[in-house]
Amino acid sequence: MKHALTILLLIMLPQTALCGEKKTVGIALYVAPGTDGPVVSSEWVEEQVAKTNALFADMDLTFEIAERHELEPKETRIEGKEARDLLGRKRYKKGLIHVFVVGYLGNVDEKGEIYGVHWRDRERTSRRWIILSAIAWDFTLVHELGHFFGLSHCDLAGSIMNKTGDDSTPMSDRHFSPSELKKMKRRLKRKLKSGAVKYRSVSPE
Repeated sequence: MKHALTILLLIMLPQTALCGEKKTVGIALYVAPGTDGPVVSSEWVEEQVAKTNALFADMDLTFEIAERHELEPKETRIEGKEARDLLGRKRYKKGLIHVFVVGYLGNVDEKGEIYGVHWRDRERTSRRWIILSAIAWDFTLVHELGHFFGLSHCDLAGSIMNKTGDDSTPMSDRHFSPSELKKMKRRLKRKLKSGAVKYRSVSPE
């Protein structure tokens, strides 16, 4: 009996050791060209990723730039649903989260520009990516990743997904609620199972 218990503990040990260990998901980053170089700086990108990692810490999840690419000049300005489809459709591949940063991202519902969008390819909605405008605020990537992992807009005070305009909580104090974290964890499991996203192996330091 004692021998069997020892074997059982050894089998369970790796799973126990992984509890609370941060996992990393890779981002394939595409940045549009501007008149004097990329439409955003490396520091701009780093700030977006840093804010994202801070708010996803409660999921034991981090993000890192796995690939960097330059968009074509004609893709600096994205207007209309078809342009959003084509931006990611020809580049999509499973395992990474695709993030496109453009100089101008048009609103498809009314006139004007928006900060960012989580977009579903209308040809196949399982293919999804994020498009950010160069004017995006610091937490736009966090917000759009919330959509990527299954969240909708809400009226919860302090939530990063709250867009009602009635919440006086400063953006620096915004977060994901426990119920939102729970929902995102479920969606993450589904995406991992389908291969839509994959954990990245971390090289020892």
